[in-house]
Amino acid sequence: MKTNKKQRKNNNGITLIALVITIIVLLILAGVSIAMLTGENGILTQAQTAKEETEKASVIEKAQTDLLGKQAESQNSKVTAGVLKQVLEKYFKDVPSEDKLTVDSDITTKDEYGNYTMKVSDIYNGEIKFYPIEDSLEIGTEVYYNPSGKYNWQAKYYTTNTNDRDISLDSSEGGNFKISKWKILDILPTGEVELIPDDYNDATGTVSLFGAQGYNNGVKLLNEACSYLYGFGEEKKEGITARSINIEDIEGYIKPEVLEKIKSSEIWQGISGTKYGEKIQEPLSQIYSYYPYIYSKEYKSVIGNENNSEDVLKRSEQDNFIEPNQDGATNGYLNASSIQPYQTFWSFFSDETGKTAYKEINNSSNVSNYYDLLYESKQITGYYVASRCVDNSQMVITQFAIFIAGKGYGGPYFAPQYYSYNNNSGGAEIKLFPIVTVDLDRITGSKENGFYINID
Repeated sequence: MKTNKKQRKNNNGITLIALVITIIVLLILAGVSIAMLTGENGILTQAQTAKEETEKASVIEKAQTDLLGKQAESQNSKVTAGVLKQVLEKYFKDVPSEDKLTVDSDITTKDEYGNYTMKVSDIYNGEIKFYPIEDSLEIGTEVYYNPSGKYNWQAKYYTTNTNDRDISLDSSEGGNFKISKWKILDILPTGEVELIPDDYNDATGTVSLFGAQGYNNGVKLLNEACSYLYGFGEEKKEGITARSINIEDIEGYIKPEVLEKIKSSEIWQGISGTKYGEKIQEPLSQIYSYYPYIYSKEYKSVIGNENNSEDVLKRSEQDNFIEPNQDGATNGYLNASSIQPYQTFWSFFSDETGKTAYKEINNSSNVSNYYDLLYESKQITGYYVASRCVDNSQMVITQFAIFIAGKGYGGPYFAPQYYSYNNNSGGAEIKLFPIVTVDLDRITGSKENGFYINID
């Protein structure tokens, strides 16, 4: 049957119209899809916005956490412009100077954190304290401060000798722990100043740490004694606290490259060949493995087959006193099948090395580096550092000791406070070294008339 030309023409026309309509519908659908993906409220746009908000929230959370940590480290818990700037510069670029930093300041995250612009108020929206430092108040500046306190240095905590007695320490006028002249060790961004003794000859008193109990309680005794004698103890005085110097303080003032060499054994290495941070090569058998009680609570202690890998007590930490017979101990000692201590003690080999190891101080004071503040000007043979250490320098006997700093060696070294195999014990009788932390608000005076700490 023949097909009509008109009919074929109509059939072709209908097909073409249907195709055009289909294409139009597809274009509309494509447009809608693209809009849904990339429009102002599109899926991709929303996903990108969510990603940016998540990244910004992450930076804000990190900065706020760091700021809370800085507040916790400070005794006054104030947020100063210096502390806030220090935290912000970790995550943001172009942070304003301290005197221009406000909660309304614009800040932009560093490239690695997404390059987002926000306000300081997104991180912190409270009062920002600003402490302009007088030019004449600097590292090494002399400050007069007359604390007055007493502390009972209890025999059961500092010695294993039952014949020793409690000793009363006194920093009041006429007391042998009296210190009146201090020097600035550091000016902190928290609006606080750290002071250390200047004229050490004023304080003639010494304290003793002997045997396992000296090691068990040395950190707490030293910090608590300094707190009561020079920082008001439990009575407390807002804006004034005191503690003992510790090994972290000393390490912080040594040039990083020198400290790295010391700890990598380029300068110091135990006679046994045990490098700093490494375990003694062979475990000590039971006859040699008496140890002070607190060692079992220390980070990375190795007793028998147990390696204490938990972050329990670091070398400058102690909250509670250890009793002589605590948990089965005898005069502070315990005994195990074996121990395998890590080397945590280091020292300088020469006085000259010590003098050149410390960071320099570039100001108008009469001290050129931190060696002058920590050793040379003290005119003493040694003082306690409130940090525990283990020395494997003798092939058989492991020594557990409190760090002792001495001018003669230019850096930390320890007295013969050893505790091992048959309960041998030694010790030392030397001075305290307090660090007083005081709010800048409490410092009055001038360079011409002298600076004083107001304790009222």
